[in-house]
Amino acid sequence: MEADPNRAFEHWDEYWRKVHGPKFAYEEPGTANDRVLRYDQVHRIVSGPSSAFRPPYRAMVDADGKLVDDPAARVPAYRRPDWDGFAYIAYGAEEDIEAVLGQEQYAKRIIADERTAFRMVTREVAREYIIIPSARHRDPVSLVRIHRRRPKLTREAFQARWLKEHADLVAGRPATGEYVRRYAQLHPFGSTQEDPEGSKIDGISVLSFACLNDVEDYLVTADYAAIEAAEAAFADPGASEF
Repeated sequence: MEADPNRAFEHWDEYWRKVHGPKFAYEEPGTANDRVLRYDQVHRIVSGPSSAFRPPYRAMVDADGKLVDDPAARVPAYRRPDWDGFAYIAYGAEEDIEAVLGQEQYAKRIIADERTAFRMVTREVAREYIIIPSARHRDPVSLVRIHRRRPKLTREAFQARWLKEHADLVAGRPATGEYVRRYAQLHPFGSTQEDPEGSKIDGISVLSFACLNDVEDYLVTADYAAIEAAEAAFADPGASEF
């Protein structure tokens, strides 16, 4: 949306929430949106933790333990995450998706708006499994993790192991009980469009927290290290990100 790349994300982020979001939610005369049970936008926090720059964050110091005089020359290399945001749209049944997206309002106006404001949109259809339900349903910060399976596994085998074994490991760790307010697994099984990027995703974890500090405290625990180590046995750590 902007020629200046330093301003582009900020403007797009605002546009997605304040313009595109209400446009999607608006029930235009002649349309029916009641099949949409939930529509959340999860916006990437630029200063938050990511796979490429994760806590604990360390001060730049020299060999003597003193703060360096040339921090600008030592700024870590920036890698833009693959994803800027996550639209979380829930339906009661698979056929409801086509019933909503197939309406003229979406085909002519919502999708046209996406093509104007978004670099890319994937539309993966997934089953949601709520491992830890939220007591409030308004948890302000989420850790979204994209999972890609190891090549030796089929998607079905990956998802079965992830749900039937790994979910219990995550939920059973004391640090999870202390910090995580909600934990859901999304199991993709199709798309509403040709989706070369989205089709590479084998699963999405959504863990919700009370605040950003809790996310960072959780990521540095021994429990989370054990969770990641176990996950590496069936998910490709080099191709997954949060």
